[in-house]
This record gives sequence, C-alpha cells and structure tokens, in this order.
Amino acid sequence: MTAFALKDYGRPPLDSGRGIHLQPDSADGEPFRLWVDEAVKMHVSWVTTATCFLPELEYLASKGIQPICRPKHRANEDWGDDHAVVENMLAAGLYPWVVIYNEPESAVEWPGGEVNEQEYQKKFIRAADIIHARGGYVGVQLMDPLWLENLI
Repeated sequence: MTAFALKDYGRPPLDSGRGIHLQPDSADGEPFRLWVDEAVKMHVSWVTTATCFLPELEYLASKGIQPICRPKHRANEDWGDDHAVVENMLAAGLYPWVVIYNEPESAVEWPGGEVNEQEYQKKFIRAADIIHARGGYVGVQLMDPLWLENLI
C-alpha cells in the first residue's frame, strides 16, 4: 500500500479545523438542513455522519463542509459492500473520507459485550486496505490512546 502525502488528503476549501458528529433522525428534508445550517453558522468545516446517504454528503459539501462517512458496523462485522461509498463519493466529486468502526474498544459495540482488540485490528486493516486502494481516506475513531498506539 502506498502512503499518501499530507498534501494529497482532500480538505474543505475554507477549513476552520472545526468538526462535529451529526446524526439527525433523518437525512431527508428540513431537520437535516436545519442542523447543517447551524453548523455553517458555527463555521464548522468537517461533519462526521453515520447515515452516509449520497444526497446528504453532497448537501454538506454544497455548504462548504467536508463530509466524513461513518457507516454503522459493529466492531466484529466485516464491511462487505460499504466500500462502495468511496466510489460513490469520488463519482460525486467529494473527498472520500471514511471512518472505520465506531469506538471499538467500547463493549456496547460488540455483541455480548466481549471486546476483542485483535479481531478489531484484523478487520480494520482489511477494510482500510480496500478503502485506501479505492482512493479513500481512512479515518480512525478510538477513545483509548493505547488502542490507537497498538493499531498504528
């Protein structure tokens, strides 16, 4: 796998460095647009969203916000077809930032609550290789610094 240089990573045009995680009840319609309008007022330039619908991602980009897609997967699940999100984002002219798994060190992300760091690492690396090979930028969402150190 060839590493990207920092300059190769896509960024929003007016990057404030501010970001939020936005998960409205629905990606369609007025509630979503209202939340995005509030984010614009706060000069947010990055939004992580778990819905990953292309119209939602395009709407964020139209407001100068870089969408970050975080598909909903439990820490023990393979990604399957969700790698297509990279192709969809590229085809729409978006920078394909994708976060792999959500806080996998938390027991609530594992069926039965049994956390398995080695299993997570294997699944993360497999998903990251595919996302990177398709031109995507891989994001990590960990709360435990030791898990991040171990993953790197």
